[in-house]
Amino acid sequence: MLFSVCCDSKMLDQATELYDLMKRDGKLPPLAYLNVLLNSLVVSKQFDKVLVLFTELLESGFRPDTAMYGKAVQAAMMGDVKRGMELLDSMTKRGNYGQFFDTVRVGIRGPVKMIARSKNGEPDVLNNISSYRWVYKTGLIGVDQGLHQFQPRYLHSWNPDKLQTNRPFIWYKTSFKAPLGSDPVVVDLLGLGKGVAWINGRSIGRYWPKYSASEEGCDIVCDYRGAYKPEKCNIGCGKPSQRYYHVPRDWLKGEDNQLVLFEELGGNPSLVSFQTVTVGTVCANA
Repeated sequence: MLFSVCCDSKMLDQATELYDLMKRDGKLPPLAYLNVLLNSLVVSKQFDKVLVLFTELLESGFRPDTAMYGKAVQAAMMGDVKRGMELLDSMTKRGNYGQFFDTVRVGIRGPVKMIARSKNGEPDVLNNISSYRWVYKTGLIGVDQGLHQFQPRYLHSWNPDKLQTNRPFIWYKTSFKAPLGSDPVVVDLLGLGKGVAWINGRSIGRYWPKYSASEEGCDIVCDYRGAYKPEKCNIGCGKPSQRYYHVPRDWLKGEDNQLVLFEELGGNPSLVSFQTVTVGTVCANA
C-alpha cells in the first residue's frame, strides 16, 4: 500500500496528500499507519498538522486508540495546554462497557507536572501538581436537569428560531403525531452523527448512523453457489450499520409525542422521520 510506504519512509507530505485523497473517496488508512504518520509528524514538530488530522478523524466517527490519543495530547501540549488537558481527560474516560464500569477510576490520575521548555529546548519541571484535588462528574448535566423527560423537573428555554446543524454536543427536541394504523413504528435517524434518543421520556438507545461500513467488499452479483467465504454476498457497503430504530407503539400517544436527541458529533435533525414497517410472512416446505 502506497500510504504505508510513505509513512515508513518518513515522506510526510506525500503521506498527508494520500490521506486527503483517501478521505475524499470515503476511505481511511489502517489504524497502525495512521499512528506511524502521527508519530512522524510529532517527531518533525508539525504539531498543528497532528491536531488537524486527529480532529478530522474524530469528526468522521473514527475510534482512535490510546497511542493516537497520546500523540494528539503531546502535540497539543506544545502550544495549547488547555486543549492537551481536555484530550488527556477524554482519553482516560474512554471505557464505556463492562461489569461495574461506573465504579472504575477514570480521569486524570497523575503524576501530573506543569512543564515549560528551557532556552536550550530541554523541558524544565515547574510544578508537580499530582497532589492537587482532581474531580469530575459522570453523565450529562442535561440528563440531570431532565431535558429528555416529557415533563421535566425544571423549565428550560429551547431556541425554536433557527435550527443549528452539524454542531457537536447539542440537544434537539421536536413533537410529532403517531403514525396511523397498527404496523410497527421506526424512526429513521439518517443524517445524524452519534448520540442518544428519547421518545416521550423513554430511551430508545444510542444511535451512530455516521459510522459507515467500508465502501469495498460487496459483490455486484450475488451467487451462493461454490465454496463458502465469509465475504460472499455482502451487502450494505458504504452504508450505516443501523439507521432505523424501533419505537414501541405503546409508548406513543395519538397527537402529542416528543422526540429528544442528544447529538455528540453533529448532524442534521431535519432529516429525521418516522415510518411504519410492514412485517411479511415466510413460507417453506420441509
